[in-house]
Amino acid sequence: MADFLKILLRKLIPPVFSLEISDGKVEKRQGNATSAFIQDCSEIAGDRNILSGWIWGVRDNGIIKLDFTGNIPENAKQKFRNVWGIHKFS
Repeated sequence: MADFLKILLRKLIPPVFSLEISDGKVEKRQGNATSAFIQDCSEIAGDRNILSGWIWGVRDNGIIKLDFTGNIPENAKQKFRNVWGIHKFS
C-alpha cells in the first residue's frame, strides 16, 4: 500500500526524474538523468538481483535526493545514493 501511495504522490508532484527497474535493468521514464547514472544503476540492480522497483530524484530544499519503492533493500539504496553523489555534479 505504501508503494502505491508513493507512486500516486509522484504523479501529483512530479520528480526531477523517474527510473524504473524491470527485470534487473533500469530505464528512464521521465525527466533528466544521465545515461552514465542509469548504467551504474542497472549494474547495481543486476548485482543485487533487484528485478523491479522505482527510483525517483526528488527536490528537497533545492537538493535532489533519491527516493525508492519499498522493495529495494536498504543496502542497495545506499549504493544508489553513492552513485548519485558521483553523477549529480557531472
